[in-house]
Amino acid sequence: MEHDPRLFESAWLKWAWAKAHAETLKAYLQVWGNDPKRWTRIGMATRYDPKHHRFNVYVMELPSLPIEWSVVIGDIGHNYRSCLDHIAWAIVRRGTKPPDTLSEYDQSRVGFPIYDDRIKFNRGVKTMLPGARRADIAIVRRNQPYHGGKRRSGRHAFAVLHRLSNEDKHRTIQPTFMSPQAATYHVENALGCTVTRIPASFLLGEPLQVGAQLAPIYVRKTGPTEPYLEMRGQLAVQPAILGVLLGEWLVAMEDLVSTILKELADPPTDLLAKLGGPVVPGA
Repeated sequence: MEHDPRLFESAWLKWAWAKAHAETLKAYLQVWGNDPKRWTRIGMATRYDPKHHRFNVYVMELPSLPIEWSVVIGDIGHNYRSCLDHIAWAIVRRGTKPPDTLSEYDQSRVGFPIYDDRIKFNRGVKTMLPGARRADIAIVRRNQPYHGGKRRSGRHAFAVLHRLSNEDKHRTIQPTFMSPQAATYHVENALGCTVTRIPASFLLGEPLQVGAQLAPIYVRKTGPTEPYLEMRGQLAVQPAILGVLLGEWLVAMEDLVSTILKELADPPTDLLAKLGGPVVPGA
């Protein structure tokens, strides 16, 4: 069984089907990104903050992103998670404890481990990949979220996949959000103040929503009355899911999973080509 070229075929097919769904989503994203009206749908308002000598800028109107995106994302996550678990099953099949030597309970625990902690991984891999070869475990280990450290592990593509798969499968479809990247302001009228600084960029850790505070406009008060400001703003946004940019996550998942698969087995190109579309690695 160790040299059976068909051992990882089902994993490759799951990867290809996930990529096919991802291409559909990328097409949705491209149409949305080319729509100039999306800028006019984000309403902003200002409020003077005398303590910090600035006008705070708030989101007052925000369109929702298409719900069909979330449905497609769920399909992508399901197929990638299935692909990883098929990889785990194949790894166990060519190890020293193939599934037919395991109890039904031990078989049910076989799966691709995803951990943000090295000790937890070392403990979990014994039950999730029983009897796996050291070389195969090393491949799985190299791609664990915990290598990024505690601060970054939650944003690892596999960590996001783990949360997405569980939430979408057992609770509810996961919504996509707008993540602000930068804001551009044009001040049309300033009374009782002079604009001193407008930040070129800013960070907002939470998903963009009505009431969210954007980059402020700093001013110097020049009169006895409370400063007044009129402005027009434009906000650069990117779709995000579970705290990461959606486009970046799609690319990371495709690259990570295909890299792991290519380390384990050559792609069955003839079989993948039957699915249609650009599903063969490197195509």
